[in-house]
Amino acid sequence: MHRFLSINRLTTQRHRLFSTQSAAITIAESAAKRINFINSKNADKLAFRISVDSGGCHGYQYVMGLTKEIDGEEDIIFEKDGAKVVVDKVSLDLCQGSQLEFVEELIGSSFQVTGNPKAESSCGCKISFNVT
Repeated sequence: MHRFLSINRLTTQRHRLFSTQSAAITIAESAAKRINFINSKNADKLAFRISVDSGGCHGYQYVMGLTKEIDGEEDIIFEKDGAKVVVDKVSLDLCQGSQLEFVEELIGSSFQVTGNPKAESSCGCKISFNVT
């Protein structure tokens, strides 16, 4: 099912959950598998957070990591195959249309945000970018 869902847990917080097929952030299969692998090793099921901060060599930079904390007012949750990705509304405005991938290279493995249509250019580190 590819639609906007509103989840109301036992708490009073409401989280917006998007299927990746109709959402602003796409989760690649490689990223979903890696998030699920990490969660298989942890008692707590963690979400993967993407945020955008000012800084880096091009003006903005992605900040990524695992989190337990989700703000019902500010965060949007994207899900694929049980893997959850959380993006706050301000950051979503700067990376809408992007894809989260898990890339394995000779120099190391990392999560990367790719295909950002709002990025005019980005750095070779694949962390920082500037917008048009």
